[in-house]
Amino acid sequence: MYNFSIKIDDKEHSLNAENGISMNLIAELLKDLYKAIDLKDGVKCTLSSIRGNCYALDFSSDHKTHLERFKVVHRNIEGASIQDLNFEQRNYAKTLKKVMDGKFYVNAYDENKNKIASINEIKTGKSIKYYYTQKTIYGYLSELGGKTLNSKSKHIIIDGYSYQIKISKDLDLKLKDFYRTQKLAVKIRIKRTFEKGSVLEAEMIDFKKVGKLTLSENLKNEGYIPFEKINNLNSLDGIIEAIYGNN
Repeated sequence: MYNFSIKIDDKEHSLNAENGISMNLIAELLKDLYKAIDLKDGVKCTLSSIRGNCYALDFSSDHKTHLERFKVVHRNIEGASIQDLNFEQRNYAKTLKKVMDGKFYVNAYDENKNKIASINEIKTGKSIKYYYTQKTIYGYLSELGGKTLNSKSKHIIIDGYSYQIKISKDLDLKLKDFYRTQKLAVKIRIKRTFEKGSVLEAEMIDFKKVGKLTLSENLKNEGYIPFEKINNLNSLDGIIEAIYGNN
């Protein structure tokens, strides 16, 4: 059996069995902590006791992974801002903030009563609003240009890809010969929202022609193929990118 605990306290040690944390807050705290460490396989983690001196919650589980996740959750909350936590950890941290109410601190302990983390405040930090990813898409150039003839902002659309892709003036000139005539491998940078990963915009980095021959004919023309690069790949796009250097 693995045991671990959190202790809610203040400098005056004012909490005890009679002067503790409200039941509704403790219920919310337990629910969100469980979701943050849940193994989703039916293994139980129980509240084994509540100690009134200082106010400590003791937990027990016969699965070590509960203990390890408990450690990770509290160390993350101690060291990171709330925006850097995953969804379950963030919800638990928000509830922990309500319980602390600007008056208390929380210590987390492992099975040997060693302190795992000491949380005096929930760090808010600066919210990350977006991030970037890269990918290579394949298809024919079905739209090229701007909103007007004199538009400074240029874009393309690759047939089968849902979003406009911004391009530079140089790429605009290079792409004219491939309009609706040649399948391309287009490497793009995608700007996504941090919360949901939704696409905000896409921008072309580079492109290469994809031959009109069959795959076997293209591979023969390629000559030497470094099979160690494609040994563990399980998609056609991944294999093509590895062979033609689009990664």
